[in-house]
Amino acid sequence: MGERNIHSLHTQRELRRIRHRQSTVGMLGFIAAVIFLLILVIEVGRAFRQMQRVSAFVSTFSTQSPDGMKAALDRFALLLVDYNPLVRNAAAAAFTAATGMQSGGIAADWKAWWEQHRETWRYGDKPQTNEALRTVSPQPYRQAFPKR
Repeated sequence: MGERNIHSLHTQRELRRIRHRQSTVGMLGFIAAVIFLLILVIEVGRAFRQMQRVSAFVSTFSTQSPDGMKAALDRFALLLVDYNPLVRNAAAAAFTAATGMQSGGIAADWKAWWEQHRETWRYGDKPQTNEALRTVSPQPYRQAFPKR
């Protein structure tokens, strides 16, 4: 009888240890998920803030001086190499809007272009209408999304 009580006491201790390990692992998994979601929310918020800055930049084209435009594009050029693709795309959108040129939204292309043309580019060099945007061929989009 005494052996059975010692054996069941030993088993109960082992069960408690196992439950404690499982709860610790479960808690670590929960904490990791919460941290992941927090980082995701922060990064999406940061990208949204950059999109707001691009919108504000575009809405002030008519009031900014050429030097002001160049300074704003310098700030956006720093974001062209950001690790967040949404931030890079927002910066590329600012360059597309300011220059009137299309690069396919590829941030690396804009970075190379800005390094080459920064000294000579002026805002006045941009066409004042959106005709260039209206005449973009839809062919690349049709190839990317074929009809079924």
